[in-house]
Amino acid sequence: MAHGQHGPKRSVDQYPHIEDVLRFEALQMLYENSLKMKIILYGENNLSVANSYGLQAQMYYMQNKYEKAEELYEKCLAIEEKILPKNHLSIVETYSKLAFTCYDQNKYQKALVYYFKVYSIFAQTFGFDNPSTSLIYEFVKITYFECNPQGNFEQWLEEQMKEWQGQ
Repeated sequence: MAHGQHGPKRSVDQYPHIEDVLRFEALQMLYENSLKMKIILYGENNLSVANSYGLQAQMYYMQNKYEKAEELYEKCLAIEEKILPKNHLSIVETYSKLAFTCYDQNKYQKALVYYFKVYSIFAQTFGFDNPSTSLIYEFVKITYFECNPQGNFEQWLEEQMKEWQGQ
């Protein structure tokens, strides 16, 4: 045989995704071990622990393992909501990541809840004319119509904003 006795020789270069898989597995082990140590050192309700859950979730999201990513983002959010003010940027970021993760799983109703939370905090913090607020508005609108193709978005949004402001 021209390429060796056991068939053609294959290199990692022919399968670049193998290197990515190995890198993800190594990082996941590192993050999992780091998380275990942080829980032992600081306890479960600590921002460092929340950050570790968020990093692990990101790794799973990047591998299209959305259910696991969603689970870990929710753990991150649960800790953040106990410790931080409700409009803290870290919470907003986690809402946003959860919205994308849910949307990518076609869980539009759940994604809509998270997108709306991001939108309402941005609108309250930066104003309705802010470019970031406007971008999130579009995500809310697109997701709303995924859930309610014949719905009245403007009426729904007005009702949601009133309810949000009443909290």
